[in-house]
Amino acid sequence: MANLMTTIATAVAAPRFMPVEGDSMEPTLRSGDLVAVVPVTAWHGEGVYALEMLPGCLELFRCAPDYRGGLVLNRDNPRYTTRTVDRAWFLDHVTAKVAGIVTITDRALLEQVTAA
Repeated sequence: MANLMTTIATAVAAPRFMPVEGDSMEPTLRSGDLVAVVPVTAWHGEGVYALEMLPGCLELFRCAPDYRGGLVLNRDNPRYTTRTVDRAWFLDHVTAKVAGIVTITDRALLEQVTAA
């Protein structure tokens, strides 16, 4: 029987880690949090996606389908506005989908290792 982690690893692209910047996804995600993202080039159902809004500038949005066939882009922070886009626009801008939130249990150790 195949190991579950091997099955998962071969089923999807390797996850990458992305720091959260800004307050747009508060209270769910705060600036400084890390999220595990999986690179995607297509719609994979409702969830949080990283979209390239400007060249090299990724932003997180909670995405859901709307009744007209487009997609609604939301931020968890109510101070930000909602935007509806068509699927073609989404496909031109999507880079990854958030697969999880990373919990760091020893930040001092992480800082030592990355500083070395």
